[in-house]
Amino acid sequence: MVYLSYIIHNYDNLPPYAIFTHGHRTAWHQERDIVDMIQDLRVSALEKAQYVSLRFSWSPSCPAELRPKHHDAVVWGDGDHLRETEDAIGDAWGALFPDEKLPDTIASQCCAQFAATKEAIRRRTKEDYVRMRQWLLDTRLDDSVSGRVFEKLWAYIMTGEAVQ
Repeated sequence: MVYLSYIIHNYDNLPPYAIFTHGHRTAWHQERDIVDMIQDLRVSALEKAQYVSLRFSWSPSCPAELRPKHHDAVVWGDGDHLRETEDAIGDAWGALFPDEKLPDTIASQCCAQFAATKEAIRRRTKEDYVRMRQWLLDTRLDDSVSGRVFEKLWAYIMTGEAVQ
């Protein structure tokens, strides 16, 4: 919700780069202190890629974690609401991305901490982000599942690539 609200409120005045992180310096899903990770971020690499995950490991994700059409992905156990997230993405796709085809596979690093350029953010319209936030406000899904929906979609939102 915070990321979407930031983008919506600042869409017309975005900085060249934005870094989206959680409110903690250390966590199990970070290789190091987030301050050190941000200081080590290579702006030239971000400029080239336009989107860079701040998570370097595929674990606990995998390159074919979510298969919203066929439900045949390799799953790393039942934790973290993986199956519920997979189902929710399939169900919500038309509302979130009305003119885009649901990919067979969706995969990106976990934990929704990333850097993006203004251009990557603006590859979608402000109205797209408003629609996404409205879906988040309206969904009856548990927060732990709706949050995972966006965790798994931020790379796609910023790049248009289903496997990042």
